[in-house]
Order: sequence, then C-alpha cells, then structure tokens
Amino acid sequence: MLTTAARTGTFANVIPPPGATLNTIYSPTNVILEVVGLTNAPLQVLTNPVSQTIWTPDPVTFSVSVSGVTPISFQWLFNGTNIAGANATSYTMPAVNTTNAGLYSVLVTDGNGGTTNVSATLTVIPFTGTIWWTNTLGGNWSVPANWLPNRIPNGTNNVIIVSNGT
Repeated sequence: MLTTAARTGTFANVIPPPGATLNTIYSPTNVILEVVGLTNAPLQVLTNPVSQTIWTPDPVTFSVSVSGVTPISFQWLFNGTNIAGANATSYTMPAVNTTNAGLYSVLVTDGNGGTTNVSATLTVIPFTGTIWWTNTLGGNWSVPANWLPNRIPNGTNNVIIVSNGT
C-alpha cells in the first residue's frame, strides 16, 4: 500500500506489476494506492539443514529457513518417517545415541500448496571413553578445545587431568 500526503496538482503515473491492479482511496488528507492481486514469490529454501557428526550423548539441532506464501508448515522426518511433534523450523535432540544416525529431512509446504524437501545426514560417533584435559586454550573448563577429544565431559565420562604436562 502506498500512502502520500495530501497534495495539489498532478501525480506521476503509477503502473502496477503484471497481474495486479491499483485501487485509489481518497481521504481528506491522503491518497492511498492499494495494490490488489499481487502474490508473493514461490516457496524458496533460504538456508538448508547442515549434515553433522556428533558424539554420543551430545545434543544436535537441524534448522531450515524459507520464504513463501503464509502459512508455511514444516514436518521433520527421520529416514523417511515423520517425527511426531517435529513441525517447526528446527528440530533438536537433547542427547543423541547411535540409533539416531541417518537422514533427517524436512517437508515444507506454503499457503499456495507449494512443497519442497531438503535433507541432512547425522553421523553419530559412540563415546564412552576417557576425556583428557589439555589446557590448550588457557584453563577454561567449559571450552571443548581444552579437552581431548574436543568435547566437554559429562557425567558418563572418565576424566584424566595430568599436572605439569606429564
């Protein structure tokens, strides 16, 4: 909608886009041009979900961003099967295990009935071993790079801290 302050005189020609028309609405202080029949662009994926490699039992999140005619709906799938309740722009698992490895895809549908499907692979590495303190980045316990392998220990891991680098 285009609104202009009240003016006297001649206005430039305004040509609507193909397939659209203009309604002119006059008020005591404004002239309003309302564009009618203009549709949004077709459904388009702006950001795809990213394939990831995750250690057990770490969390993982897949996300997608799209544009299109609203309403837009989402359905996440694991190896082609709908995941119950997974109908948002992102899907998170708080703690993965090896049975979670596979193909995660999201079916996106827009208000015009357009659909698209994009996917990402989750690779899960089982980990139940020992984590070594390396102090690579200067003593911050919550920085994964200070540990070998590159992860923060949780309650299921053995931790070995060696003083003076020996």
